[in-house]
Amino acid sequence: MELNPDYEAFTRYERSGRYLLFTLRKDGRLLGNCAVYLDRSTHTQTLIATEDTLYLLPEARRGRAARRFVAYVEDALRELGVREIHITVKTVNKAGRFLQMLGYRHVENGLMKILEVDNV
Repeated sequence: MELNPDYEAFTRYERSGRYLLFTLRKDGRLLGNCAVYLDRSTHTQTLIATEDTLYLLPEARRGRAARRFVAYVEDALRELGVREIHITVKTVNKAGRFLQMLGYRHVENGLMKILEVDNV
């Protein structure tokens, strides 16, 4: 689907303290980002961070930069009282394997279907 961000919604979430954007930079240059939504589980009342985006430029995926960036995000979320982090990964890349190496577990499979709109 075509990218069509709702910047007003991002702003509302951020102002309410429920949206965080972390960035990875080197010499001021943006190399990656991780955005999460914060919410409480209605089942356990646990503070949960749900990943909206996690992206690193290919050059930032080498060495330890990616591992350190994820650790930084985790530490910041832990300081806020987050107990669970939920991340989705596409099946066409290696992000899932990388995150499993960092201790993330495969706990569910997600399915998606795009419904076509009738042209009436």
